[in-house]
Amino acid sequence: MLLPVGDFNFDSGLLGAGLDDQPSPALDAGAGQLVGLGYSETLPPLEVQEELNSFFFLVPYHFLPIVHAGRFYHAFYGGPLRRPPMCLQYAIWAMTAVTQSKYNEFADVFYQRARRYAEADEMRGHGEHFITLAHAQTWALVAGYEAKCMLFTRASMSSAKCVRLVQMMGLDRLDGVQDDLPPALAPATSWAELEERRRVFWGAFAIDSHASISTGWPSLIDPNNVATRLPASEAAFLAGQEETAPFLEEVFQGGGYSSFAGAIVICLIYRSMLRHVHRPRPADRADDMLHGPFWERHRDLDNKLSSVFMFLPDKLRLPQSQRDPTAVHTNLNLHAAAITLHHAAIEKQELHGLPESVRKNSLDRLRTSAEEIVAIIKMTSHTSAMFKSPMCALSLYCASTVYVYLARNKVPEPGLTALDASNLDLIIQAMEATGRHHEITYSFLQQACLDIERNGLEPHIRLPSLDKYRILSGGARSSIPLIVRSSVSKHTDVSPILPGRLPLENPLGVLPPDHRGFSGGQAPRRHVGLGGGGSHVAPNLIKADCFQPRRTRRAATTTSGGGRRRSPARRRR
Repeated sequence: MLLPVGDFNFDSGLLGAGLDDQPSPALDAGAGQLVGLGYSETLPPLEVQEELNSFFFLVPYHFLPIVHAGRFYHAFYGGPLRRPPMCLQYAIWAMTAVTQSKYNEFADVFYQRARRYAEADEMRGHGEHFITLAHAQTWALVAGYEAKCMLFTRASMSSAKCVRLVQMMGLDRLDGVQDDLPPALAPATSWAELEERRRVFWGAFAIDSHASISTGWPSLIDPNNVATRLPASEAAFLAGQEETAPFLEEVFQGGGYSSFAGAIVICLIYRSMLRHVHRPRPADRADDMLHGPFWERHRDLDNKLSSVFMFLPDKLRLPQSQRDPTAVHTNLNLHAAAITLHHAAIEKQELHGLPESVRKNSLDRLRTSAEEIVAIIKMTSHTSAMFKSPMCALSLYCASTVYVYLARNKVPEPGLTALDASNLDLIIQAMEATGRHHEITYSFLQQACLDIERNGLEPHIRLPSLDKYRILSGGARSSIPLIVRSSVSKHTDVSPILPGRLPLENPLGVLPPDHRGFSGGQAPRRHVGLGGGGSHVAPNLIKADCFQPRRTRRAATTTSGGGRRRSPARRRR
């Protein structure tokens, strides 16, 4: 179906400047902000905007549930002064387009416009126009889009803007004493609006945590200074029915919490793991098991993990909730966190010659967690789409490191038992099936095969996939997050955040290719058009009429794809 607005054609991928001669309802609705900013651009038709909004609340919304659907639609269909800022609308459309093949080629244009509107609002007046909840939502969604496209430097900067915005608005102290906070927002008019503010803060906390986990950079929000309750349940939020959720620290004492809050708990645990494992302190005294700070932190984190498992809400427990992606993700991530913790404990035991019982206890915990991850894979193998998330990819890779470690340290000779070999093969198969259409999982799969090779286990572990995925793009550098680097993967150097692009003076690593040796399917396609390589967005679309000085109706002309100027009269025919 052809959906034109001027020369903006969702079939051909071309965007021109036929706006003034063919107005649309969508343009008229948003014209106030466009004219106010001095911009003239073609918006998608109203029916396309509605379809993108509908798609957003069906799928991408659950990736970061920080926008209240009812309040958004009420503003979207309201008067010009009540409509959501253009930056938020474009951010929503970008997040939708990047996950929908129908509009995929327009995702980059929507993303660029979202950023430019948000940045333009920062320059309006004295800086008061961007201190709004909608702008914080915009930067959170923009950061999520950039992370999906593996633009990690941009994602980190966008998440930092979101974090500072929520702090400026006092969203980190919504349920605490606010007497010392300068007012930035009017009081909430309903519980749903207050809950939306809570969710925006916790969304900022989540993307800040993911930025830190992925890169090793410091996180910007200190959970010890937070006085905002965790998000309430999704049903209560959408219905506007008041529900009291616990504070973050109450989760470890048995407080019930929602699915979104469960993701926040996972973020907190991984942040703590990153500091504990990869940020050693001079006074850690890892050789002192009784009083050394390292082992005190180890026991505290181990107890927290046990508490989370014991007090896990029924809706997040397996196998009864095996069809719920949130329940599956939560359990996978908790087991992966246990693997990370006990890999570090074994490293310290080997380094300082601590009692063998320490190693044996941690080995038992490693094996148990890996087997639980394998059991979850078997339980949910009928839907591979459930594993298409960065944290699921991380969990599968963590399980693979357990079997690589067991094979490397088996006596009298390296290798795996028949059961362990079968479990490792299943993990690799799951990563292969998901990695065909998910680039981050593919990176973890490549690293898993590299671990087997570099640890000298090729003669002992027979995997048909090993040769196929051997170092297709990455050289001797690891492309996995710092949080999961262990003795198994230390054979490779840490890769730059953008391989082949950083450092600017002497880039390290290689640019990831657009096509790889996949079998039975196509390689994952990068969604990024700027600075990411492998753009699939039409050049004419990038050079669209977005953010050009507004022209008068009489002066407007367009140029066709072949460079021939056309008059408005001919265009109407």
